[in-house]
Amino acid sequence: MDIIDPNIQEYLSAHSRHLTPELEELERQTYLRVLLPNMISGKEQGAFLNIFFGALKPKLALEIGTFTGYSAISMALAMDEDAKLITMDINVELEPLVREYIAKSGLEHRIDYRLGDAMQMIDSIEDHSLDVVFIDADKRNYPHYAQKLKLKLKKEGILLIDNVLWHGKVVQEIPNKDTQAILDTNKMVFEDLDYITSIVPLRDGILIARKIK
Repeated sequence: MDIIDPNIQEYLSAHSRHLTPELEELERQTYLRVLLPNMISGKEQGAFLNIFFGALKPKLALEIGTFTGYSAISMALAMDEDAKLITMDINVELEPLVREYIAKSGLEHRIDYRLGDAMQMIDSIEDHSLDVVFIDADKRNYPHYAQKLKLKLKKEGILLIDNVLWHGKVVQEIPNKDTQAILDTNKMVFEDLDYITSIVPLRDGILIARKIK
C-alpha cells in the first residue's frame, strides 16, 4: 500500500538531495553491501532531520537504531560543535561501515556510537537530560522505548518516532505484532497530555511530540 501517490513520491525525490557527497556514497554502499538497504533514512528524511536539528540546536540528542548511520550523520551535521548525538544499535556487523562514514564526515567528536541492547543502555542516560529523541529501531519495542525515554527527555524536549504509518498497515483490519506495537505507541503518545503530538506523512510517517510537562 502506497502512503503517498507514487508520482508525488517521485516528485519529492527529484526535489531532494543528499546533504554531502559522503552521504550519497553511504547510501550507495548501503545498497551494495547491506541486507534490507531500504531501511536507510535517505535524502528526503535526512534533509528533514537536518533542518529540524538546525532549528532546535539540541545540546544532547539520542537516536535508537543507527543502521548504517545516514540519519545520525544528517542530524549531527546540523548540531553545534559542543553538542553530542548518542546513537545506539545492536548490529555489530554494521559497525565498520558506520564508523567509516562517521569518520569521513568528520563527526567522530559529535557522534557517540554505542553498540548493544538499547533497552539496557538507555538506563545509563541521566533523567531529563535529552533535548531530542529519535526512535527508529525494532518495532515491537516501540512502546517500551517511548515509555522509558519519556523520563529522559527534558521539558520542551522533542520525541521523534519513525515508521509510524508502517506502509499503511496501521489502517488494516488485522494488524500483525509489529503493526500492533506501532498502533499502541501512537495511541499512548497521542493520549499522553504531557505531549503535543502530530504525525508528518514523510516517507513512512514520523511522529513528532513536544513534551510540555
